[in-house]
Amino acid sequence: MYLSQGEGLANQYRTCEQCTTHHYGSYGSYSSVWLRVVKEGNVMRSFYRYGDSSYWTPYGAVLSMTSISSNGYYIGIAVCSHSNSGVTSLEASNIQLLRTCSSSTITQLQCDQASNCESGPVSGACYKKGEVLAWEVADAVSSIFDIGSTVTSFGCDGGIPNFAIDGTTTKYSCTPSPGEPTGLIITPSHQQMSRAEGLRIYAHNNCPNCDPVSYTFEGRTDETSDWVQIKQGDFPWKSAQSLPRNRRFGAKISS
Repeated sequence: MYLSQGEGLANQYRTCEQCTTHHYGSYGSYSSVWLRVVKEGNVMRSFYRYGDSSYWTPYGAVLSMTSISSNGYYIGIAVCSHSNSGVTSLEASNIQLLRTCSSSTITQLQCDQASNCESGPVSGACYKKGEVLAWEVADAVSSIFDIGSTVTSFGCDGGIPNFAIDGTTTKYSCTPSPGEPTGLIITPSHQQMSRAEGLRIYAHNNCPNCDPVSYTFEGRTDETSDWVQIKQGDFPWKSAQSLPRNRRFGAKISS
C-alpha cells in the first residue's frame, strides 16, 4: 500500500517470493492521506483515509496468506527512487502497530512490538499500554517472603517452619515422617505474584547427617493451581561430604 506523486494511491502484492507483482492503483491528488494494512487471521486488507476524515475506505486486493503461520511476516516501509543512478529518502511519522493485547492470542515479543501493548516485567502477561498492574513494576526486594508470610511444613514432625525464612541463623529442623517427602510451603502475605531470582540454603553447622542433599523448587499462582517445577537438583555437599560445612556460605539456587 503506497502513495506517490506519479502513481497516486496504489496497492501491490505478490503471491509468492519473486513472483510477478500485481498492481491495483488509481491516480489521485492527495495532499494528506493515512494508509492502513490490517491482518485478521491469515487475511490481509488495506485501507486509506483522508486527513480530515474518520472513515477508512477499503482499497485494493483482499489476500489470504496461508504461509503466515509457518513463515511469519514483516512490517515496514519500502522506499524507491525509480532510478538506478539516484537515491531517495522518506520522512515518516505516526507509525503504529496495533494488536489485541491478550496473552492468549499473541506472544510476549508480539506484545512488546505493538504500539498499544506492553508486557508485565514479572509475569510476561500482555497489557494495554499504561495498564500494567502495580505489582509488576514494583522495586526489587531482598526477599519475596515478607515478615507476615505463612510457612507450613509437610512430611515433618516438630520444628518451627518460620525459622527457615526469618532472616537469622536460627536453625529450622524437623523429624521426617517415615516414607514421606519433606518440605515447606511458603505463602507471602502480600498475595502478589513474584519472580524469584534465587533461593539460598545453608547447611547445618554441627550435624552433617541432618542436612538435605537434594531439592525440588516449585511455584504456583494460587492455592488451587497445579504446582509448576522451577528447578531441582543436588546440594553441593551431597558429593563433597568432607567439606567443612560450618564455614560454607550456603548454596544459591538460581531460578
